[in-house]
Amino acid sequence: MAPSPDFPLPLELLTEIVKLLPTQDQRTLSLASQVTRIYSIPFAFRNLRYTEQVVSKILKIHQASQGVKDVIRFVSTLSSQRTLLKRNAINKEAVIFEFLKSLPNLQSFEFTQIYPLIRPAHIPQLINSLQHAPLNELVLATGNYAPVDGPPTTGPPGLTKISIKWNINDNPDEVGSSLAYLYELIRPSLSTLVQLSVNYSPDPETHRDHFDLKFLEPARETLRVLDYALQPDESVLELIPEILPHLKKLSIKWLNIPSGQSVLWKVRSQLKVHSALTSRIL
Repeated sequence: MAPSPDFPLPLELLTEIVKLLPTQDQRTLSLASQVTRIYSIPFAFRNLRYTEQVVSKILKIHQASQGVKDVIRFVSTLSSQRTLLKRNAINKEAVIFEFLKSLPNLQSFEFTQIYPLIRPAHIPQLINSLQHAPLNELVLATGNYAPVDGPPTTGPPGLTKISIKWNINDNPDEVGSSLAYLYELIRPSLSTLVQLSVNYSPDPETHRDHFDLKFLEPARETLRVLDYALQPDESVLELIPEILPHLKKLSIKWLNIPSGQSVLWKVRSQLKVHSALTSRIL
């Protein structure tokens, strides 16, 4: 449905918003001038949230004026491809990626699917659809233990927050290719990162490599929050205060630690070096 000539929001969306307003606010809105309505939009709306089928909604917003898309700063997708495929004979990912390209001021993007999680073949298209935007936050969930597809894709630069769940396996012909791909998604933002969450969980039956904390050394001056999924290797804990001395929040998820194993951690401070023994029985 086309946007109203007096209000550059899709008429469908405007109608739903007005329904939720008290009667007095509805009257006030009807009395506001066209200029007031137009200039109030960037202050009134930070994101557009849809709760129905993602494909049909995105197709409708494609018909909105560019002015509407200009004010969108945050997009979060949570969808099930299984249900969509039953009702839509189109490529859902292609629609989403094309939609993202039409948002020139997008600052934060979350991409999560219930089934299936995003596959390796989609990642280059996804990153390409975000390269034009002044993005500073990216949340990405990948999965199904599919193998890496093609060379690593360089992630968006200048991000301050990255959260990645990385359940992708190596290419059978390239040992370590999964981790190399993950590094390349993060690398362009190492000098600007403030918050990082990494859950690197490839198939434990075929992978023994770990996310190397030394990779984060270029982020030592900016990184304040680290959420890290850790394999059972106690020695890496000693690196955290040395490599990332300005951390304010550290959250660790332990993976595959045998029952009854203790974790020892030496703690360093910038002003003085001291040792503290922390024991956690799992």
